[in-house]
Amino acid sequence: MGCGAAVAQRTVNPLVAGSNPATPAIFHMTTSILNPNFQQTTLQNFISDFPEYMDEIFVEFEEDYADKFFSKEFKSEIAKLNQDKSVFQYSPLTFYFAKQMEDALFIAHLHFEAQDDEDAEIEIFDFWKDSDFGEIFLERNQRDGGENILETSLSFRPLLENQVLSFYYLHISSKPELQPDILDYYIQSNLGDSKDRIYLTDSHYSVNQKDLFDGGVLEVNCLTNMRTSLEAQSDNDIKAYVINKEPNSLTVDGRDLFINSPVELDDKIDAFKTNVERALANIKKASPELFECFFTFTHTLVPVADTGIVSFSSQFLPGYSSLNIVDRDYIELHDDLLHENGHHFLNAILNTTELIEEDDEQIFYSPWRKARRPIRGIYHAYFTFFWAFQLFYDLTNAINENIELDGISKSDLSRCALRALEEFTMLNYSFEDLKAAKEMGKITDEGFEVISLVEENLNSAAGKVDSFKEFLSVDDKKKLSDLESELKNQLSLNSY
Repeated sequence: MGCGAAVAQRTVNPLVAGSNPATPAIFHMTTSILNPNFQQTTLQNFISDFPEYMDEIFVEFEEDYADKFFSKEFKSEIAKLNQDKSVFQYSPLTFYFAKQMEDALFIAHLHFEAQDDEDAEIEIFDFWKDSDFGEIFLERNQRDGGENILETSLSFRPLLENQVLSFYYLHISSKPELQPDILDYYIQSNLGDSKDRIYLTDSHYSVNQKDLFDGGVLEVNCLTNMRTSLEAQSDNDIKAYVINKEPNSLTVDGRDLFINSPVELDDKIDAFKTNVERALANIKKASPELFECFFTFTHTLVPVADTGIVSFSSQFLPGYSSLNIVDRDYIELHDDLLHENGHHFLNAILNTTELIEEDDEQIFYSPWRKARRPIRGIYHAYFTFFWAFQLFYDLTNAINENIELDGISKSDLSRCALRALEEFTMLNYSFEDLKAAKEMGKITDEGFEVISLVEENLNSAAGKVDSFKEFLSVDDKKKLSDLESELKNQLSLNSY
């Protein structure tokens, strides 16, 4: 089956959208969520399905709805891309590129649907509002009176086509000459780009130049075949910029970790790298399984400085974790590293396997958000906050056993024990909701097998984690008691 129907639905697990593969073998064996072989198999299943996914995207560009929406020039370029073998070789950026192509197909399909379905215009508006062009789309839509969404959307088609092609030439192409056409490339902050720096390819090359992005846009004129220089339009002149091929990275236990820092944070990066190295050394010492899991799924950190956020990552940009370096302390850095890695792990499964049936019914209470959430929110939280439990469980044991950790001591015992107990309590509460969701048909058999692996690990730790209560301070005992009371009350309010 082609991905046309899937594009129209805009599924969140793209590799399932096309081939709809049989249940992966990893779900038919007894294992542990912490088993490195299980993690590697999960990742390899994701990678091996990629060429077929990309092939189906190119097939979809031949459909009538795509032919009517895209320009002839763009369609011609897409045909050329289909001949480049590098497009079909999995990497984090080729997968991200595939998602950009799928987004382009999605908006094209929405325009096709809009001929018979007025509700498609709402989806078109939401698509652009949430895209990289959201701010300028809203401005233009308001300027045009907000009455003709379809015309405003069509006016943004060249920008979308430009972004797809410029991303390909800058990051993926095996022969990335751009002459004679000029392509607009919009800043990709989730890759670490900033107004004075752009990151290129999976090798993490960079170009550094003040005001490189003019208004968030880089007018790319030429990229040399060997990627030694980049030529771009600036003030009506074409300027050549040297490409730096020495990525910013650190090495821990022989493992490389890239740091894609925006220019404005360069003065904080040395301290950030030092703390990351210290945190990962602690994780390796206290929890070798978590250390191995981290380097299985995470390869790049993007520091951000934004009050009010914690950390974040994207399902469609595997292995890139954006970590906030303000309002987060050293112990929280340990947590952030593993929490985002948990998302990468889950996404590797989600991108190939149907785990849940998506809906917007907000009937499940989230102890982490303290609000009702749809099944997606609860499912993701259960999987990703497990890693916080395992981290603080292992740190508590390490501290209690007098294992020397860098920057963490006996004075942190109550804090770590409380976090382990809190996560344990919240995870157990949410598992009851997940069982109910399975009965409602909101979780697939494969989806329940995945979270059952987490639950089995929690059960095996139950006896020991309960003993952590003796490590709690008086204040922390009250915090735990208050949480237990809150969840008991929420349990009584469930109406499903």
